[in-house]
Amino acid sequence: MLKKVNAIVEEFLRTRSLIRISYRVKSRDFIMLPPLSSNLLKAAVASSEDLRDIWEMYAESKRPRKVLYKALRLPGSGGRLIALEGKKGLLHMDPDKFYEAEIVLISDSNALMSYLPKPYVSVKTPYGEVELEVTTIDIIREVPASTAGSVRVRFLTPTILSKKIATPPWLSKRASALKDSYSLLPTPGLLAGSVLKNLLEHLGEIGKKDQRVPYMALRFFDLFVEEVDHELKPVTVLLGKDDKGNMRRGRGTIGWINYRAMNEGVARAFVRLLKIAEIVGVGKSRGIGLGEISLSLDS
Repeated sequence: MLKKVNAIVEEFLRTRSLIRISYRVKSRDFIMLPPLSSNLLKAAVASSEDLRDIWEMYAESKRPRKVLYKALRLPGSGGRLIALEGKKGLLHMDPDKFYEAEIVLISDSNALMSYLPKPYVSVKTPYGEVELEVTTIDIIREVPASTAGSVRVRFLTPTILSKKIATPPWLSKRASALKDSYSLLPTPGLLAGSVLKNLLEHLGEIGKKDQRVPYMALRFFDLFVEEVDHELKPVTVLLGKDDKGNMRRGRGTIGWINYRAMNEGVARAFVRLLKIAEIVGVGKSRGIGLGEISLSLDS
């Protein structure tokens, strides 16, 4: 299994470039934000002629999305601007105050340069006028492995993991008729399988015969990686209104969990998958800022 996982990661990194564009975002006026503040960033890209290449890349990629918009966050605290059910106050931007945001592009390596944005744009969106200033652009072609004894994963925005990855291949046809269901317990296998499924989708290798790979990875990493400690909280995130004006909701997990691999080979593969997820997210609605994680390694 390790050989197969490592081969998929290598193929993904060989044929794709991950471009992480970090912004400072400012508004001259008070702006009410949508429940997912990433939609402000998405609207800015859609409304700016200077960011047309990124918008076209987003519009052309249905599943999997090749453009991922992260939630706005407050400098210093790192708190993400996302509306949770039961949380008081409305999301907003104060005038002349800087916020941080990111756009991640998953690009064909040969088309890399066409997506690099201008360093500064000012754009009118349906929410208000905002200024976007590029602070850094990271072009990631390699993700180093690690033999860390343990890894702490922080779930910075609600993470929604599909249970269908845990379906044995011989039951996949029957399970496809069931509605989607999600887990609030991010086991190591569910995380690894979710990341691996996303990589296979980008490589165009997911089909009826390939569903077995994420499933086998789930069983493998659940066996060879253990949970050591955690502080997790289930939350309901507001996703915005549907076409009928009804608020859509999602149930996910925030908090942290510590994992420890049984040996160095498993640790290398597991951490490498998580490092990719640290850039592109994991689980449902990664394209609008859910499933954002960060890692800390302990030898």
